[in-house]
Amino acid sequence: MLINSLVTVMMKNKGSILIMEPNPEDREGFAVALRRQEYEVHTCGNFVNALEKLRKKDFDCVIINTYLPGLKGYEAASILRQFSPTTELIMITNDNTRELEARSREENIFYYYVKSPDIEELVLAVNNLFEKLKVGKASHVPYSSKHKKSSR
Repeated sequence: MLINSLVTVMMKNKGSILIMEPNPEDREGFAVALRRQEYEVHTCGNFVNALEKLRKKDFDCVIINTYLPGLKGYEAASILRQFSPTTELIMITNDNTRELEARSREENIFYYYVKSPDIEELVLAVNNLFEKLKVGKASHVPYSSKHKKSSR
């Protein structure tokens, strides 16, 4: 009976996500919204904790804030690419600048999300990412052909 329950839970899980967000309220809000979509969600507030989690588990997607304690999100993305090259990345930010967006895009991120009170856009981006992963099309798509929220 326990094995059947475990198999059912595993089959319901759409994929695994690590949220790297220093703001506890945002981190929990993103996690709750994505768990409602039946994703397996893990969270951390800094890059050191993220690396510990990545050593223990492979994640399909990592959501990275552009401003992490001690380094920029695009710097973390560069390191993550070396550590886990098949993991897809979504970059999130409060402050959208052209330089930040350009540096983030250089890391071949799947989506660049400017935070707003309605996180439905982020949920839709994650759902889109996992749909593309199902058919094997998410990785290595040029950023210019992907959707992003503009700084205009």
